[in-house]
Amino acid sequence: GYMHVGEEWRTIKIQQGGDWHILDEITVADPPEIALGGRINLNTASKEVLQALPGVDPSLAGSIIRYCDGKKGPLNEIGEIMEVPLMEKWGFNGVDDDKDGYIDEDDESEAIFRGLSNLISVRSNSFTIVSLGEVVKSEEVTAQKKIKVVVDRGDSPLKVKYYRELSD
Repeated sequence: GYMHVGEEWRTIKIQQGGDWHILDEITVADPPEIALGGRINLNTASKEVLQALPGVDPSLAGSIIRYCDGKKGPLNEIGEIMEVPLMEKWGFNGVDDDKDGYIDEDDESEAIFRGLSNLISVRSNSFTIVSLGEVVKSEEVTAQKKIKVVVDRGDSPLKVKYYRELSD
């Protein structure tokens, strides 16, 4: 048999100032570098999209957007969401979020994050590009074309998923 001789077992804390830095090292994706489809990119999502996530109300959605758009810059890993202002109140809402019979304990914010972690990302592989090309002669536009393309950079080579020529 084996004997544990290292550090004592403990609960990982993902609250502000906690162990959130390790969350991108714990994964169910193989390989972990590849973002999974269908996840919401916290750095680019609108307030309405963020509010659709479990446990995210309008004030928290606004706080996430301000954090990503502010001095701190975009999130580099999903666990960094725990540093966003208002996250310290996550799970402290008068509800037994983890269904263990106790209301508003520290582990409730962890339970909420566990449920959310499979829905979020900080990377994107799909992008929408709108491009306008013009032919100009003697300062006059003589021809133009506007296109909309959705590309997926998840595979190599890059794949065009949608292409459409747009009219004004």
